[in-house]
Amino acid sequence: MMVESTVNIFYLDSDFDSCDTVNRSLEKRGISITCFLKVKDCLASLQEWPVDVLVIDLKEGSCDGLAAFRKIKSLYPLLPIICVSGNPGTHQAVQAVKAGAVDYLEKPLNLDLLMKTIDKLYGAEGGGIKMFSEVNFTSMEIKILKMLVGGENNQEIAQKTCRSSRTIEDHRRNIMDKLGTKNFAELVRLALKMGLTEE
Repeated sequence: MMVESTVNIFYLDSDFDSCDTVNRSLEKRGISITCFLKVKDCLASLQEWPVDVLVIDLKEGSCDGLAAFRKIKSLYPLLPIICVSGNPGTHQAVQAVKAGAVDYLEKPLNLDLLMKTIDKLYGAEGGGIKMFSEVNFTSMEIKILKMLVGGENNQEIAQKTCRSSRTIEDHRRNIMDKLGTKNFAELVRLALKMGLTEE
């Protein structure tokens, strides 16, 4: 199952020409994409509009792209982020992956490869998971999911969040229902695929 017609993409790159090229090319394919030259504009839109994938240039002009990535990831820990770089083998790109990027791609951006990467996340190869924009997590559910991926059990999470183990189990079931996962193993694999890592 290809997801090109349904996925919503945000693209953050301080290079106007790069943004314009990517925007025109993906719009011709009927793909919903919004481009940003500044981090602050991207952050403002993330608060207002549903998005399934964020693509960010690690250079990001005068702003440290890795710092921008980490800031966005801290605010939206479950949002899949794909990093792009003119030098994907650099330490910066490796650090981004370690910090939770689902992938990084070389510039100039190969749009076919970009869409293949997104299809692996949301299409048949990704198990047909729900789009990020379709999932409405509470702040507590995000916190619990991060603890689960970090290897903590219900009792440990209950102690840290001052809640009962039964309440944590209820949250866990709600998280699995929202993501469409059938068991805990699927939940962990999906969370890691979305770039959710223990801080």
